[in-house]
Amino acid sequence: QAGALLGEISVSGGTDGASVCLGEFTFAAPPAGAVFVRLEGQTGDGGELRNDYQFCVLPQVRRARPVRVLFLSGGCYESTVIHEYFKAAGFTLDDRRVSPVSPLVATTVDLAAYDVLVLGPIFNPLSSLGSSFLKQLGPAVERGLGLLCFPLNSSAYTSGRYDVDDLRGSSLEVLLPITFADNVYRNSDDPDGHGRASKLEVTEPGHPVWSGVELDAPPDLGLRVKVQARPGAEVLATVGDEPALVLQTRGRGRALVFTGPYGGHNYQEVGFRSWLPCHRLLANLVEFAGTGAVAEYAS
Repeated sequence: QAGALLGEISVSGGTDGASVCLGEFTFAAPPAGAVFVRLEGQTGDGGELRNDYQFCVLPQVRRARPVRVLFLSGGCYESTVIHEYFKAAGFTLDDRRVSPVSPLVATTVDLAAYDVLVLGPIFNPLSSLGSSFLKQLGPAVERGLGLLCFPLNSSAYTSGRYDVDDLRGSSLEVLLPITFADNVYRNSDDPDGHGRASKLEVTEPGHPVWSGVELDAPPDLGLRVKVQARPGAEVLATVGDEPALVLQTRGRGRALVFTGPYGGHNYQEVGFRSWLPCHRLLANLVEFAGTGAVAEYAS
């Protein structure tokens, strides 16, 4: 029933300032419906906290075989939610976490075993992925591996506490359909974008990545990196005068970059999270990068 309270749970415990699991709850949602979750909490000094979440329900998908996904991230925000959507979309998922202190070991990855590599938010990706893996990645994309990248913006980049990889002209940038702007993080560390536009504008609504995605009320992307599309790349969406979703074919493979806040520390921004089709778009991007098409979902 629309608007019905599906469940309520109360948990307590200390976190010592870290993100920890204090409890779990499970509920059933109607097909093609939506679920709204409100979290309310109280800090040790009596302060009150509240966060609202909205999740859409993916319809059943008609797919001949699963899309094989390698997901590399630094342990992204709300990763459990993202991965559940991957599974609901019929993907098989190999999820690995990497960081500058725990970099990827290239010899443990057989890129031929996957349809698509998703680079979720990774702090300092050059250091975290390593030169050996990046050398393998280019030829793999040429042979048909899909590549989908969500560039990360985080307060960690602008805090001055960490050395930051310069992505301009890097072995990662050369694989992508975009180039990074000067001072790519500093120029966008304000969620309001220092006056920059933040509303997503779709430039090619007939492209398969928008299949099943309601575009009447596009979302605000908020905090994001600033990029430029490469010559010959296809810009599928913009934010103001900046590209937001860019596609380019590399040999038999497809490389996509989306500057929307999937999985980064800014993913909790209400402007994007409250847009119900956001996870359908996520599934579409992954599938198109890996197969060049988007499967039909049951109505």
